[in-house]
Amino acid sequence: MRAHLVIADIGGYTRFMNAHRFALSHAQQTIADLLTAVIDGARPMFKVAKLEGDAAFLYAVESDTAAASDRVQKQIFQIRQAFLVKQQRLLADNICTCEPCSAIGELKLKFAAHHGEFAMQKVKRYRELAGPDVILVHRMLKNEVPSSEYVLMTDSVLPHLNDEVRGAIRSLEQSFEGFGQVTTHYLDFTQLPPPVLPALQPSRVRQWVATLTRTCRALPAVLRLSDPKVGQPPHRHV
Repeated sequence: MRAHLVIADIGGYTRFMNAHRFALSHAQQTIADLLTAVIDGARPMFKVAKLEGDAAFLYAVESDTAAASDRVQKQIFQIRQAFLVKQQRLLADNICTCEPCSAIGELKLKFAAHHGEFAMQKVKRYRELAGPDVILVHRMLKNEVPSSEYVLMTDSVLPHLNDEVRGAIRSLEQSFEGFGQVTTHYLDFTQLPPPVLPALQPSRVRQWVATLTRTCRALPAVLRLSDPKVGQPPHRHV
């Protein structure tokens, strides 16, 4: 089957790998909240193929996306908007001073996008996407894009962009293991006008409710009833 393959990857938490358990539980909760926003923003076009640590691997079968040619672009922008709105909400509600909570505003969202083929592979009760194009879109996360907020695309994605965005992209020849030199194109979000976000007024009630909720959700990790793994490299195709 042919599909649009997109990975939405949250960056910025690796340096907190060695934080103590309470801080790690907060990092885990923040990533979970932001990934939920990413998944909600991906609807109705994209389905979740897999959650990979601090990233969401999304796909949209070609037969399901025969609408406007720039639909992929619009959905990616919608995902980014949902991420930024949720990030702003977390910042407004946060009064915790632990390292991960203090760095919520430093988190960035980047995308790798490709259009290609995949096969649905089943191992026991698990199903996942497989094939060279699936591997390529994962390899694209390790790149030379000079920005921390961007969407990196292959030639196959260009027909799904409108003229305005096409005029803002930059091309980049990159070498990916197993694929050799690949012509890629990136859109640097930091070079675009900032998105319009809803104005949020801090509320003491919301802040204390959010703090209480985070504390309760953190208890299993603090009491060693669970083992948070935020900051560990996610399992991805190599």
